Amino acid sequence: MKQKIITVGIRELKAQLSSVLQQIANQNIRVLVTERNVVVAELGPPNPWDVAGSIAGRMEAGWIADGTMRPAFGKRPAFGKRVRLPQSKIKLKGISAEKLLDLERGE
Repeated sequence: MKQKIITVGIRELKAQLSSVLQQIANQNIRVLVTERNVVVAELGPPNPWDVAGSIAGRMEAGWIADGTMRPAFGKRPAFGKRVRLPQSKIKLKGISAEKLLDLERGE
């Protein structure tokens, strides 16, 4: 379903803010807020990449949008859930990864 877009002036928005927010939530519309026929803001439903409306989720969505971060592919684990990583294809003979890290750190 295509999202409906409407324009609303700032004064009208201030006067009918509750009604406009209900339309956004119930009718899935996007609102372009104008001042003297120039769009100054945009209101709409939350971003689908947003993680449960959290601030961290919003930051992540911003990083994805500006190219700072690429989202992982596949199903996302629940927040805080430990995920078992795949076995490394790199094989170390005679030394452990822990020992290599210690040597790298000068420990």
